[in-house]
Amino acid sequence: MARFGSVLVLMVLSSVSFVAVASADPAVIAGSDDPPVSPPTFWADSFWGIHSTIERAFPFTIDDGGQYFLEELEVAVYRYEFGGSTAEFSINSDEGGVPGAEIAAFAVQGVTTVQQVLTAVLSEHVTLDPDTQYWIAGSTTESQVNWSLGDGTFGSAAYRVSGGDWVYDDYANVSAFTLLGIPVGTGACCVDTACHITTEADCADSGGSFFGVDSTCDAPDADGDGLRDECDECPFDQDKIEPGVCGCGLDDDADADGDGVPDCHDECPGADDSVFAPACLGSIPTVSQWGLIVLTLLLLAGAKVRFGCRRFV
Repeated sequence: MARFGSVLVLMVLSSVSFVAVASADPAVIAGSDDPPVSPPTFWADSFWGIHSTIERAFPFTIDDGGQYFLEELEVAVYRYEFGGSTAEFSINSDEGGVPGAEIAAFAVQGVTTVQQVLTAVLSEHVTLDPDTQYWIAGSTTESQVNWSLGDGTFGSAAYRVSGGDWVYDDYANVSAFTLLGIPVGTGACCVDTACHITTEADCADSGGSFFGVDSTCDAPDADGDGLRDECDECPFDQDKIEPGVCGCGLDDDADADGDGVPDCHDECPGADDSVFAPACLGSIPTVSQWGLIVLTLLLLAGAKVRFGCRRFV
């Protein structure tokens, strides 16, 4: 059964063969069956036709709650004697209930006059998120490829003609397909002193250090401050995650004499550096500081003179 626009065509196959496709690893993540299976099941006498002017698309969602790297596509396809031998399939985002931007593309080779399941392997890592609607779209640049319908599966669909706008259909036969993927492992990623959970690939893209699948941001944590030791520049100081102005183990805000100089850098702890003797000053005294020093010396000298006069009277 094939529909072109609003025309419904019945197609009966005199000979059908079924080619099983091994999929031990990766795992089935989505498909036309409910629940999805590998290989997909299909009707032996029905199809949607896809060719150079007509594209078909069907929505799907990954429901198990995890991210996956998309690895393989299985589709049930065949052609007429005069048909083509290659079909193109893409995974697209959802845009207002119809296919949007292309995320991944598969070229399915070896389409013959025998109805069968063929597999295409994706050559790059593409991540699919859980609980997110995507679309699988089929087309060909050759005369026609028949995309077999799933085994009694009905649902939403979309089609477009000659690259025009997608037309949504809320109830249609769904063509047979299965998507397979590998679970995306996540773990702790440190970027400077910030830690977050992400994939190894995303961690590398952010310039961070990845500490393995299932690693966490709060362990190991020697000082118990809640930050993983590898992200903590002061792994044995519960109050600091980076050295600051004083270094690990020292309080940057400690200023016993209140002179604005942290104790860790104070050359005269317990006294105001700005008025103390030159030996305690961290730099050459200013004019005002010299004035205070001279005044202090004069007062001391005057006291000594008076003390000396009293001794000889």
